[in-house]
Amino acid sequence: MSVLITGYGRSGTAFLSKVFSLSNEWKSIHEYKYDKLYDKKTISIVNRFRRDKYVEVNSYLRCIANDIEANTRFIVRNPTDILKSGIQRCKDNNQIEKLINDIPIGLKALDKIECEPISFSKMTSDIEYLENIIKWVGIQDINIDDISLNKVNINKVNNKTIDSNKILQFQKTVEWYTSKYINYM
Repeated sequence: MSVLITGYGRSGTAFLSKVFSLSNEWKSIHEYKYDKLYDKKTISIVNRFRRDKYVEVNSYLRCIANDIEANTRFIVRNPTDILKSGIQRCKDNNQIEKLINDIPIGLKALDKIECEPISFSKMTSDIEYLENIIKWVGIQDINIDDISLNKVNINKVNNKTIDSNKILQFQKTVEWYTSKYINYM
């Protein structure tokens, strides 16, 4: 059995992959470096999921998640928090504008995935919720006591800002997603 967990960038994929990598029985991968350039028909992507006890946490595969034969879920994080986290990596205003425009497109791709979502806020603050995700994957050899949620970095550094009107405009653009997923969870 193989598992794919996807999300939008800055939604906790690296954190979750690190948790899964504590298993000695399962192979855990975080975002293959070549998946940024994926082709929907790429055999190598499909073949990766033919392994037993394989879990991949990969935000780049959100657009083709329904085409991959794996147990699939996606991580839901508040879009404004994704934006705040993402702008810390932007080099200039052009990259920030691109991020503001790209996030709603990525969220629409996530909305098309046919599965139960995973709450970012719960998986990074509630150890029992995280343990249930581990069990859902099928991993049985992780000691939950080895995981500390105190080290999770959630927008603690915010040295870049954007115009508040742009944030409000962005929030209106993604309001449907917030209502459907964030308010639901």
